Amino acid sequence: MDTPIAIPSLNDPNVALHFGAQLLERISPDDYVKSDGVCNLHYAPDASHIVPSQNGFIWAAADTHDRNTGLSIQVDNIWLAILAQLKPFILGAFRIQEAQKIPDFTLPELRNPHMVAERLRGMVGTTFGPQPASVLMPDFSTTTPTYTGAAALILLGKHCQVQHHRVFSPPRDIYERQHQQVHGDAADWNKLREKLGTIQTWSPAFKPMIEGHVSFLDDMLATGNQFYKPAPHVAAPPGASQWTVFWAGMLKLIHGRMIVGGWILCFFDPSKVVYGGTFNDNVTSAVTTLPVRVHDIGGPRNCTMVGGFLGHSHGASGVHDRSTQVELGLVRPMAGWLVYAEKEPPAQKNHEDEEMTEAQT
Repeated sequence: MDTPIAIPSLNDPNVALHFGAQLLERISPDDYVKSDGVCNLHYAPDASHIVPSQNGFIWAAADTHDRNTGLSIQVDNIWLAILAQLKPFILGAFRIQEAQKIPDFTLPELRNPHMVAERLRGMVGTTFGPQPASVLMPDFSTTTPTYTGAAALILLGKHCQVQHHRVFSPPRDIYERQHQQVHGDAADWNKLREKLGTIQTWSPAFKPMIEGHVSFLDDMLATGNQFYKPAPHVAAPPGASQWTVFWAGMLKLIHGRMIVGGWILCFFDPSKVVYGGTFNDNVTSAVTTLPVRVHDIGGPRNCTMVGGFLGHSHGASGVHDRSTQVELGLVRPMAGWLVYAEKEPPAQKNHEDEEMTEAQT
């Protein structure tokens, strides 16, 4: 399931939508069967290859566990992964007063990520209230409409059926791991900490999970250095032992699959994380579906938006192996959404066929 998909030129809409169908089939086979064609696709960052999954943050980070790749994440990636984990508890802390309305889009509106993000952000405000929505929605220095829309979809949508992704190979040696960068400035980390503190006041159920995320944040900032050029990020000079040990402690397994520790467990569903659990079965889903109506030349059509963390991208890192001079790979979590038109129910289609036959006779 973790075979990369080569990305064609997305400047051609037909090619882009064909790629969207491939992406949908890998992320949610159930939705792929219901699809009558993908009509919109938007994601970031750009890359030459993409590995579809239901939690791009966890699987991108995990690639550095047993593969020869570097990692680049940003504060928005961390926040979306936290939202995916906390979502059941967030829903439990709020009483939704009315049924969620189905959003309407025209095709030109769907092609405008700013408009999609603002429409979905408005739905989060209506569902949870303006003040909680301001806490839940990302507003960091690195936030783009893609992350705004993906965060809203995680909060508003219905989770896709969980899909098996991959199993692990033995971990790479602690000092053979490639570089890792976490993009965000000092103000972003303070804001992240403030958001976590506010959420913890909503219900006692949040306390153990929030403490885990704060501990992860403290350890990351304590072991890495804050750099501001060429862009604000947390990293470490090559060979920095504390930073290397921090990433090596991301995931601790026995017998190749059984989880016995590691900070990435902070992002798992706590009800599923038990001793002896398998990494593949316990990954928190960060991809959801949301019904939408799309108005085109033929009139309104029932569609489904699928979005959140759609996988992780594979690209060039700009860093070369000293011994082989081969450019090392770089993985990044991929956020975004796609929209597919729903197939008409058989009964409705048969009725329309009968009406057409009668009209012809």
